[in-house]
Amino acid sequence: MTVPAEHSDRRTALVTAKFSEYPSAHLELTGASWPWRSTLLAAAAVVVSVGVGLAPTAIRHTVRRRRPTA
Repeated sequence: MTVPAEHSDRRTALVTAKFSEYPSAHLELTGASWPWRSTLLAAAAVVVSVGVGLAPTAIRHTVRRRRPTA
């Protein structure tokens, strides 16, 4: 029997089956093999965090470059 992992990936479906003590040896799951959505959201969060962290430095650098030297 092939069961689609419709709302998540195969790995999450297997972990959920084991957690709920459902025998998962006979399951043939279809769908994504890796949680790409979660991975991409985590990567985007890291990129945004680094950008926000570097923003004050970039602003300070830009302001110092624009000041006329006396």
